[in-house]
Amino acid sequence: MKSSAGIIFAFVLLLVLGAFEIWQYREQQIYRESMQHQLVELSARLEGIELTVNQAKEQMRELEGASIGGLIDNANDALIEGWSAMMDAVGRELDSARKTFEQKRQALGGADKPAPEEQVTPDQSEQKAEQAGEGPL
Repeated sequence: MKSSAGIIFAFVLLLVLGAFEIWQYREQQIYRESMQHQLVELSARLEGIELTVNQAKEQMRELEGASIGGLIDNANDALIEGWSAMMDAVGRELDSARKTFEQKRQALGGADKPAPEEQVTPDQSEQKAEQAGEGPL
């Protein structure tokens, strides 16, 4: 009897251990499924956040591009207007100088050809400076 009681006890012990292992296995499955579900949720949230961040980055690039582009366009317009105004002013000054030159030319004798300019050597310029009372500084 003792041997059959030992066998029965061993069998019951194996059943209890088997039931415990099965229970533990089911708990692990439930835990894994829960973790898998949480992982899928977090992955979906992360994708949504990445999409939002990428959209915000794109909007920032568009704003920066628009503002920099606007500044460049304004600077180009100002440069072109300034250059045109400067060219107009130079043209007016040249016309004024030409008229003044023509008036002085006509007042001095009306010659069509300008008088030849004298070639002055450095020695001659020193002599003229000494005659005028100018000396070396």
